Amino acid sequence: MNYRKILEDVKNVDELGYVIDTHFFAMVLACPLEFKSALHNAPDEWFMSNPRYHFAKALVSSMGNSITQDGYAQVALEQEYSATATPASRDLLGIMYGRLTHLLATGKFDSAGHLAREIYDAIEEADDTRGFEDLVPMLLFRVGTTRLLQGDLNAAIATLWDARRWARFNGTHPADTYLGDTLALCYALQGDIVRARECLSEDAGNRQVPAGTLSSRLEFIGILSIAVMAMAALDGNTAMTALNKMGADLNDAEYWWVGAHIQARYALYWGDSVAAIDSLENKLSQQRVLAPASSLAGTILRSDLSDLYQSIGALSNAERPLKEVGLISSNTQVIASNFRLEILRGNSKQALSSIDDFLTEIPSPLGMTPTMSALRAVAFYNLHDHSSALAELSRCRYIGNLRGSTEAMMEITPELLALSNTSGGPIHGVERYSFQYKNSEPQVKLSNRELEVLVILVLHASSRSIAKVLFISVNTVKFHLRNIYSKLEVNSREQALQRATELGFISEDQFNDSAQVIT
Repeated sequence: MNYRKILEDVKNVDELGYVIDTHFFAMVLACPLEFKSALHNAPDEWFMSNPRYHFAKALVSSMGNSITQDGYAQVALEQEYSATATPASRDLLGIMYGRLTHLLATGKFDSAGHLAREIYDAIEEADDTRGFEDLVPMLLFRVGTTRLLQGDLNAAIATLWDARRWARFNGTHPADTYLGDTLALCYALQGDIVRARECLSEDAGNRQVPAGTLSSRLEFIGILSIAVMAMAALDGNTAMTALNKMGADLNDAEYWWVGAHIQARYALYWGDSVAAIDSLENKLSQQRVLAPASSLAGTILRSDLSDLYQSIGALSNAERPLKEVGLISSNTQVIASNFRLEILRGNSKQALSSIDDFLTEIPSPLGMTPTMSALRAVAFYNLHDHSSALAELSRCRYIGNLRGSTEAMMEITPELLALSNTSGGPIHGVERYSFQYKNSEPQVKLSNRELEVLVILVLHASSRSIAKVLFISVNTVKFHLRNIYSKLEVNSREQALQRATELGFISEDQFNDSAQVIT
């Protein structure tokens, strides 16, 4: 459909009103500057006497920004809707669009989620569907964005496909292209690069659109999709080139956190992890509202932060972001970070058990990712089970090929890679080994006296009691306890007992007995 021609044929405000009612979002995307000019040239009194069109003009004026439209226009439309005996469904949905946009821009993701459910109900219950072919694709686009930001990628994908079906209901709505790019981003964040490529538009990132418009903001989604897909293929240069194309706009984009995620992964694999940690810590501090732990942005970036700490061996610091309240624990990147942390601490056997428990809860292929398989391979190798390690490495390659991703190979140790070269052929693109895994033997060394203190600690004895049994001073007991905490990387007696059990200094029976004493 030639939307510019439709706009050129408008001769009066009545015809302009019809265009707003039936093609508003199509005009915003296809010819934003011309549409904005047409609205600007219309008489102010016409807008003031028609709250729907006043609201439409306010939306057009704000769509190049990340916040929202004129509050007065929204209130006026809401008042008219409430006062009308038989209000148009599109007015209610337009109001909901404005509210949802504001909630997302201010980081109120839970409230946005509730509103998203109301929007679906309103669409299904509507009797007056005039203008729905134009409005619903963009409204569901925002609902899909809500689900994505909440961390429910499966729900986001389902909603975006619904939006795309509406966009293709009567011809092809201009939103269809951007819906495809957003689906590509969702699939890429899930690690399914094959499906991401299928959805990504051919000219993503290369369309010439006016700056400061909704189209220019949506254009960033395709660019970020390209960057995520490139990183999954260990093509860091393409990923960073894509981000550089956005320039300073990256910090203001709705999906700014995807750019921060790519920058963190690039630093993890090929850059300066220490500098990246400092940058990411600052970013999370500055973006507390838009990246809470309970959001996908907050979850992914905290997992990135943990991985960066893991890469420099700061395991206590690595655990901190993974323990934040509200973190989406079902996110596969978070799960992988936790499992890797176990292996890095020398608990390969425990890590394998944890992965197996996870996989029994989430059926394959949803549960088993290339990274999960790679971590299993490393754990088996650390336990000197080379045949199982090679078998798991083959599965990692197989799953990676199915999904079009090789990023998981960055988990594999040089020794395991060398072993695999004689069985599965060399693996290309792995230029840096990021994680210094420990083998299955405990790396912590405790002195005989520290072991004696630890054994008595099982009984939850006081420092005074321990001193009496060992014929040493209370200050000496405290000195040994500080050393034990430091070596085990813990902060309390209970944590020390748990960690000592994991490392084999205390038997599980002893630990269970001590746990019963606590309870």
